[in-house]
Amino acid sequence: MKTPLREFALAMLLAALPATSLLGAVDPSEWPRQLPFAVARAGLTRVELGTEVLASTRADRGDLRILDPDGREVPWRLHRAIAAEPPRATIDPGPVAARIADRQSVLEFDTRTDRALSGLRLVTTATGFFKAATLEGQRNGIWERLASGVPLYQDYQGATEVRLDFARGTWTRMRLVLDDRRSPPIPVRSIVLLAGPATPVPVSAAPAVIRSRSEEPGITRLQLDLGAAGLDVAWIELETPEPLFTRPVRILAERVAGDALVTEELVRAFVHRIPGDDTTAEGNRRIRVERPIPTREIVVLIENGDSPPLASPALRVGLHAQRIEFWATREGQHRLLAGNAFAAAPRYDISRLALPADITPEAIVAAGPWSATPGYREPAVGPDALGRGAAFEPKGWRHHRALTAPTGTAELELPGDVLAASRDDLADIRIVQSGRQVAYVADRQTLRRALPLTTTAEPARPKSRASAWRLVSAAPGVPMAVVRIDTPQTAFARSARWLEVVETRDGTRLTNVLARAEWLRGPGTPPRPLELVPGSRPAGTTTWIEIDDGDNPPLPSLTAKAEYTTRRLHFLAAGSERMELHYGNPEATAPRYDLALLADRLNASSRTTATLGPAEERRPGWGETVVSGTAMQAVFWGVLAGVVIALFAVIRRLLPAPPGGSR
Repeated sequence: MKTPLREFALAMLLAALPATSLLGAVDPSEWPRQLPFAVARAGLTRVELGTEVLASTRADRGDLRILDPDGREVPWRLHRAIAAEPPRATIDPGPVAARIADRQSVLEFDTRTDRALSGLRLVTTATGFFKAATLEGQRNGIWERLASGVPLYQDYQGATEVRLDFARGTWTRMRLVLDDRRSPPIPVRSIVLLAGPATPVPVSAAPAVIRSRSEEPGITRLQLDLGAAGLDVAWIELETPEPLFTRPVRILAERVAGDALVTEELVRAFVHRIPGDDTTAEGNRRIRVERPIPTREIVVLIENGDSPPLASPALRVGLHAQRIEFWATREGQHRLLAGNAFAAAPRYDISRLALPADITPEAIVAAGPWSATPGYREPAVGPDALGRGAAFEPKGWRHHRALTAPTGTAELELPGDVLAASRDDLADIRIVQSGRQVAYVADRQTLRRALPLTTTAEPARPKSRASAWRLVSAAPGVPMAVVRIDTPQTAFARSARWLEVVETRDGTRLTNVLARAEWLRGPGTPPRPLELVPGSRPAGTTTWIEIDDGDNPPLPSLTAKAEYTTRRLHFLAAGSERMELHYGNPEATAPRYDLALLADRLNASSRTTATLGPAEERRPGWGETVVSGTAMQAVFWGVLAGVVIALFAVIRRLLPAPPGGSR
């Protein structure tokens, strides 16, 4: 029961906190955005921050400040459901009675607790299994169905899920049934019960914005915009009209760390829908996440294998609310400040106080929109300035292309022709605007893109045991990363080589073997294509596949598909001046920028797609020559011949004239 003395002491303690903050008083002119909100009464106040509000803050919320009606800073603390809720307590139930009946494993046990339960975890040494689970609970002698058709799996296509959640309740006995119709029974070492939280954590569902979709070989890549960075995601659910599918799914976060874009795997799971099966009729399409996401955008990879991509995939996201709590010393108009990219995260005493649970706070929902802070002053070195590098000297760069991107964080995927004319390490890539470099960060993860090929059978050579096919890339100069060859023949054993013919500076033609492998296909084995990965980058657009047939007839036909790998650049686009992408300088060194200081801004931004104009070759300036290959040979021999002729002319003049003659 609350007492006036305790309320008075608590109010005096919390009311004294704002006074301590005056030592480091907030200057509102350093914060570009503000959000007014009204407090109806003094006391504990809780402000729920919507996604639209969080979108204008840093992922760690360290740029948030609260000002009271008198403009004084008010200490606050962030309440996050995932971080604030302690891990669910585990309970060991009584002995598990197991039996197998009707191709099902039935596990019964006493809970031995009067605490409210909300889940269980299966402990087993088995791997590579997938089971549909049904759970029943008993209380007052009556059995109730708690869950049905929930998939449990471990190391199944790289994913694991052995936890089963159900509605919070108290049960004296439980029965877990595992469907063994598709796979043998598994050994169960034990079952661990999970006690439910003291209060259920609410989850709000919202459709996820699919910013882009691309199909890579065997993979569907979905780029999702969550609306803000640092959100507490409970789950992600896949929706598709496909009546039958099973897919491994990976969820990735791509964030700026240091001078590179690194990829972090957040979740690996398995989704499915199997019609006609009573236990899994609806299937499992919800992926448990239960963690804060450091970036505004995430990537969902649906691994299709040899199956076609899912039709019209859509995604929903379950979010936990984020709230800030503070003690209002008086009613009136308060202000929330945000957007200071360089502000240090505050450390308030209120974050370490355990407030009594029986104090009812005033609840406020901050829905926005943000407005500009009057008198805002740009910092001397702001984020836009850090997004610009040193002056750019175009001498030595052979190619450039116009680059277009909306203002904000932009993403550029390097096309094949740019890769063909650039260094393998991309050290010669520069983005330029108004004579200055635009700082960028490159993705460490490569993307696979299909490269069209024309396959032509070479004429048979006399007395040769090998057959050959010519491969010509449709895009000149694009470096192939892998080639997959296939044939309709069902059984054979052959040696295969992927090779090219290169010409040296002196005109010698050499054969370079890019890859070799044994190609075996026996009766009853899946007719999979042979994958050849080059040990070095192909120099030209034409390569050959050579098959050693021995004394066997040649393969009836051969098809080939190629892929190249590419990477993406992320940068801050600002202003309306023309931007250009420069590349093709073999002497360039890799650039180093200060983008690490803008990691929070880049991670909290939604990325737009940049586009490139047609390729242009820069004309060499005074004293520059841009020649290579046969042209360089012609220049060399021409200069050498001129020097020899000049020497002969000089020597002839130096020799004495013959008697009676003239020179």
